[in-house]
Amino acid sequence: MQWIKYEREGHIATITMNRPERLNAWGKSTSDELAEAFQQYDDDEEARVAILCGAGRAFCAGGDAKDYRERQAPWSKSPQDELGIFGQSKLFKPVIGAIQGHCLGAGLLLIAMRCDIRIAADNASFGLPEVAVGIVNCMVGISNQALPLCVLMEMAMTADPIDAKRAYELGMINKVVPLADLMAEARKMAERIAKNSPDAIRWTKQNLLKSYEVTKEAKALESELFQLSSNSRGAIDGFSAVAGKSKLKW
Repeated sequence: MQWIKYEREGHIATITMNRPERLNAWGKSTSDELAEAFQQYDDDEEARVAILCGAGRAFCAGGDAKDYRERQAPWSKSPQDELGIFGQSKLFKPVIGAIQGHCLGAGLLLIAMRCDIRIAADNASFGLPEVAVGIVNCMVGISNQALPLCVLMEMAMTADPIDAKRAYELGMINKVVPLADLMAEARKMAERIAKNSPDAIRWTKQNLLKSYEVTKEAKALESELFQLSSNSRGAIDGFSAVAGKSKLKW
């Protein structure tokens, strides 16, 4: 794998998004490799807990604008449908997110739909910038996080990020720690989980995920609206502006 690293020490696997020069921005190749890494984790009989993290200054800065511009609106469905790592494939082993720097757009969706426990560095920020580039926020996976509707509306409509302190107060993350302690805290949590029955952990996660499952109708509508917006002229112009580091006026 080129963009994703899978490592295991004892019962703990570490999955690292490894595109630091692009702030681990999300593209199709990254998605495919991350799906492969999650499958490797699921198949690894010695791995009981995984830590998902990003190399460098960011966890994931969202969709890769350069990848989008080069492919000209590459998505035919919503990310959850086309990029199966967001929930298409079932994963009942636990995943801990270790989040630093930017966690935006696809990054926020990733922790909402893949990270069961989330530990954030004090420099982390969380946001949904999609409307700033002309596409629909894919929030079906976030809407089951027990966040107030007004908070989701604010994040989705302003495209402004929130800091780690507010994310903790809203219940989006479990703990905020100094950046220097992030991986140590994530590993401490992983070690605590790994001491318990792996079968009971998987069954517990399966049960909880089912109880928080979103409706098929909501997923279908999101896919339709995302396809409509991502293939629009506005989205192409928006991502091109971001990729070229220019300002866009609506």
